[in-house]
Amino acid sequence: MIPLGFRFESLPLGRISLAARLDGGGVWFDRRIPADGGMHFNFLAQAGVDLSLRVATHSWIQLGYRHLHLSNAGTSEVNPGLDVSLLDLGLAWR
Repeated sequence: MIPLGFRFESLPLGRISLAARLDGGGVWFDRRIPADGGMHFNFLAQAGVDLSLRVATHSWIQLGYRHLHLSNAGTSEVNPGLDVSLLDLGLAWR
């Protein structure tokens, strides 16, 4: 669950707009992550940017980058953390 989220989107510059986001929350696993010394609950944070290109009146192609961090924030004796970089491509209708 990611209950906290902030998004800033620029006004369109012609057919292009930019957006930045920052999200935070937590994840509950059915076993201890990453091992017996870890926790069931881990915190999740992600930050990203999106570039949107309008291709029709109400249609956009979006290209985005996300960096995701998952860890127990030092609440356990084992906390290696996980960092993932993601690219996404999508279509949007507004």
